[in-house]
Amino acid sequence: MCQPFLSHENGLPEWVKNSAAAYIRLSTEPRKRVIVLFFSSRRGTNPSSIACLDFVGMTSTQIERDFRHWADPDAAIRESGRDISIGELGGHGNGGKCYMTQMFENYAYFRTVRDKYSCEYGVEEGSVAFGYIPDRESGKDFPVSSIADAMNSCLKAVRCKFSDSSQRNN
Repeated sequence: MCQPFLSHENGLPEWVKNSAAAYIRLSTEPRKRVIVLFFSSRRGTNPSSIACLDFVGMTSTQIERDFRHWADPDAAIRESGRDISIGELGGHGNGGKCYMTQMFENYAYFRTVRDKYSCEYGVEEGSVAFGYIPDRESGKDFPVSSIADAMNSCLKAVRCKFSDSSQRNN
């Protein structure tokens, strides 16, 4: 089931496709469907990393109801509630998860923010058992007071920083 996603060339597009599908589910205007990929080489004690940033987010309900399920025949045809079918963007919801379980050392995880709450969810190397990080108690639904701070926390791993241009002095 996961063999097709045993490379970055085949796995990374799954993350982009999943972000695109999330925007479509929310009927986000095409010009606001921003997806940014980050690639960071190993430098000193900092490991190499890959990150995919979108501005959609998932709630813990979406993680538990949708994302955590493998081989879901309805994964690609879920309706957004707005008469939009996203079936052409996917299959059974395995690609992104397969990529996460096979192509990363130590762990692969995502941090998501939606409705001012954040979750960290992922998988350890060599496992297919996803869960909240570091555990359900502290990795699920923790409040976020600042989206910029949450973004900077995530981007730190790829040695980037979010900057609000309205705060610049030029």
